Amino acid sequence: MNIKRFLPALLATLIIFLCGILWASEYEGKPIAEIRYEGLVKNDVTEVKGVITTKKGANFSFKTIDDDLKALYNLRLFEDISVDVTESETGLVVTYIFVELPFVREIKINGNKKVKNRAILDRILLKENSVFRESELIIDVENIKTLYAEKGRPESEVSYEVIEVTEKDKKSGKTYRAVDVVFKIKESRKLIVNSISFSGIEMVTDKALRRTMETKERGYWFSSGFFQENEFELDKDRIETYYADRGYVDARVIKVDIDTKMNEQKKREEMDIIIFIDEGKQYTFVGVQVSGNKIFTSDEIYAQITLKEGDVFNKTEWEKSVQGIRNLLASNGYIYFAMNVDETKDTENLTLAYAIDITENSKAHVEHIFITGNEKTKDFVIEREITIKEGEIFNSGKIQRSTEKLYTLQYFSAVNIDVKQGTELGLVDLIFDVEEQRTGLFSFGLTYSTSGRGISFYEEVSENNFLGRGLRLYEKVQLGFSQQIIEFGLDEPWLLNRPISAGISFSWARTTYGKLSGDEVYTYDPKNPDLPAGVVEVDGYLDFSNAITMNYVNTTYRLALRLGRRFAQYYGTGGEISFSVFNNFSDSGLIPYDEGLQEQFIDGYPWNWKNYLKLYIYRDTRDIPYFAKRGTYLGQDIYFYGGVLGGYSNFIRLNTEMNWNVQTFWKFVLATRLNLGYITPYPGQPLTADNTDLLRVDTWNEGRGWS
Repeated sequence: MNIKRFLPALLATLIIFLCGILWASEYEGKPIAEIRYEGLVKNDVTEVKGVITTKKGANFSFKTIDDDLKALYNLRLFEDISVDVTESETGLVVTYIFVELPFVREIKINGNKKVKNRAILDRILLKENSVFRESELIIDVENIKTLYAEKGRPESEVSYEVIEVTEKDKKSGKTYRAVDVVFKIKESRKLIVNSISFSGIEMVTDKALRRTMETKERGYWFSSGFFQENEFELDKDRIETYYADRGYVDARVIKVDIDTKMNEQKKREEMDIIIFIDEGKQYTFVGVQVSGNKIFTSDEIYAQITLKEGDVFNKTEWEKSVQGIRNLLASNGYIYFAMNVDETKDTENLTLAYAIDITENSKAHVEHIFITGNEKTKDFVIEREITIKEGEIFNSGKIQRSTEKLYTLQYFSAVNIDVKQGTELGLVDLIFDVEEQRTGLFSFGLTYSTSGRGISFYEEVSENNFLGRGLRLYEKVQLGFSQQIIEFGLDEPWLLNRPISAGISFSWARTTYGKLSGDEVYTYDPKNPDLPAGVVEVDGYLDFSNAITMNYVNTTYRLALRLGRRFAQYYGTGGEISFSVFNNFSDSGLIPYDEGLQEQFIDGYPWNWKNYLKLYIYRDTRDIPYFAKRGTYLGQDIYFYGGVLGGYSNFIRLNTEMNWNVQTFWKFVLATRLNLGYITPYPGQPLTADNTDLLRVDTWNEGRGWS
């Protein structure tokens, strides 16, 4: 080695290191008078302040500055960050100097004819007006190739070009770096699977193996038959796992023959696949021995193992059991555990036995929690959904629950968790990296009904994450032949940043009754008050052929106020108070036969109040309420119409809702739902209800009703 050649570099490194020590020692412990931020153009200074722990008025600490730099780099928003420290009359001035990563100005796609731009843009990580990261660009090339493979064109080629430009920020007028990304695609011909056959199978059927595979023959259960090489490689593993779940742990795909021919008529390549399999012998599970555990009892460990002695070995169940033990340790903070799993295979008796040696080691604590990827959503909106806190014992269950709660918001298309070593052994940093999705909705359209309702126009605008603060704001309009509705609403799920929900809504509705077939409103005949006007009784049957019908218009204004409280993770309670004023009017001058409507049509069609107080309580353990895969919901509502609130309607209504979800096989979920409703008068008072208050059985969602 030539020492003289490396000596200048070594001296330079040593000088820089010594300067850093002198710089730190010169300012260590002195008060900070001001903190400045330079170089921020596209990134919000509040996001930067949210992760910096160095504060004005605190004493300078080189370690704190070092932690700040790590946290800032974890945001993945900056190419370079430096810190400058100067002294002033009042103390130190700490300046964070940022070099921002460029932003994506435009994404262009060239050469795609068989796949639409929107499908490609939805698949890639890069988005316009977001931070450009070259690592994501490399991934996006593979994402586009995968998309083409899914479309049956696995040999399509994808390249890219990055064009650097300079843009001016509209708010500040400052310039910033930007890029245009151009994806260049060369599409290949389709590759179709014509047939899949197997050789060497005796213990299972070829039909069962085909069901296991994601690669399908064209026409199999409406399959397109597209061939994807990556998916086919996974299919080999799926076949071997299928055998291993039935005790055939030595089963292997030993060879695959593929015969490809060109179909000139259909302009595509077609392939015939033969998969050769060595099945091996079937093994039996004969037990497991646990040792080394000092914190957890052996019974707690054995409780995670679902296989029983004498069972045919099942690879998937065994892996679930081992993972259950890992989860047991991690959910109690023992993430530094050591676990060795030794397998003993008896090839003569065809048995499998296992020995698990566990060393729990010490518990881990959460040192820092970082949030990245959010551009619109404020940090505090995410933080309040995270159930695990800094300083707590690491708990994988809490982390999983936090992820579920973030998905429930419907603000994010992806939530990824990363665990990194903290500043010392026993401390870890948690990183919640989110990928935001559209939270605003604007929809409109026309509907036509042949039942007599005619054409209806509807329009809805909603924003579930207004201002990035988690507020829900919405308005709805429906204009139709028999019904018109306008509604506005605002909901705050975390009032005063506490788990208290509050909301307000106002609506106006006008509904015409009696115009539609099956919705007839019959009139009152003073001469024959027992029957509607024009209805006669013939041989014990009522004849409605000459019945006189009428129309009337119901106009309702409604104001509702809501307040709720969530507690203990899965429970909630709250209430809603509603004030409505409504009027029924008919220009025919007729009075309805229905006794519940008659008093609303006398004395000049009076305006009536309808008020209620709703109280509710629920328990909700579902992972994601709007599309649950597991968990239960049990809720009880009680409505007090009228009573001390006054108003036309006067009764008590009980609603009970139950929902149970369990994942069965593949992606199927078994879900059951039960709804019970009951209306009863106040003790010692008559029941008074408007037609819109009554419980109705539609024979589709509700199965049976009693009165």
